[in-house]
Amino acid sequence: MKQEAYLASASDEASLADWENAMRQRSPTFLFWDLVMKYKTLVLIFVRAHRERNFSLFVEVLEQLVPLFFVLDHINYAHWVPIHIRDMKSLPEYVICEFQERHHWVLSKTGNKFSSMPLDQAHEQENKMVKGSGEAVGLTENPVAFR
Repeated sequence: MKQEAYLASASDEASLADWENAMRQRSPTFLFWDLVMKYKTLVLIFVRAHRERNFSLFVEVLEQLVPLFFVLDHINYAHWVPIHIRDMKSLPEYVICEFQERHHWVLSKTGNKFSSMPLDQAHEQENKMVKGSGEAVGLTENPVAFR
């Protein structure tokens, strides 16, 4: 839709980037939706980095998301994500190799493409299986099973 609006309203000399800059200056609504699209795309790329086991993309997109944490007043993320990024960039070479080549920073339960997930998400799924249908809860109510 942005391309169609550009083609309909831009002069022949203006490039798409020049037209976008002019529209951001002229229209607060355009600026708002342009920022929404930018950050939504970054979040989707962040998910993609996990699913595709791409560690370098993960670090790169996380760097681009840091300003969003400040703007949205997520104090803990704004404080700790830059430190996490610094730590990821200063990992020993053998750890970076482990992450990039063997993909040991994410987990794939199935081994299928685009199915990897962060370790904490996999842990939450396991917790749900244990707690669901009275499995772990039922153990505490049965004295024999509890022992």
